[in-house]
Amino acid sequence: MSVLNLWSHFRVRYLLDTNVFIAAIKGAIPVRQRLSQTPLNALILSPIVLGEL
Repeated sequence: MSVLNLWSHFRVRYLLDTNVFIAAIKGAIPVRQRLSQTPLNALILSPIVLGEL
């Protein structure tokens, strides 16, 4: 199995911090656009961030 084939099984995931959510809530257009273009199953929210929100 080549290295390229090995990495094709992994997907990019994004661990979001509180600042990203605050920016989206405040209406930051670049942040909202990026979030809307990212599949929901690629976004991760930690329990700490959830508690802060």
